[in-house]
Amino acid sequence: MVSLQPSLDSLLSSLTKSPISKLELETLVGKTLKNSASQSSPENWKSQWEYLLKDEIFKLAVCVPFDSSQPVHTLDQDD
Repeated sequence: MVSLQPSLDSLLSSLTKSPISKLELETLVGKTLKNSASQSSPENWKSQWEYLLKDEIFKLAVCVPFDSSQPVHTLDQDD
């Protein structure tokens, strides 16, 4: 099984400017997905992307400072 990490790294490194237009983002993501689709079976490909994206989200969440002045919402709260 080939890791898709290099594909994600390449995509993220191509997002150097901010903000990026929706069209440009969709094009880059589409190109990355198309280029990586043949690297593993469809089931493994999907699972790898899910894992890599969740991992990247958690990494970003750790970098965002917590603002203790804002209320904390939990899943069991009624809004």
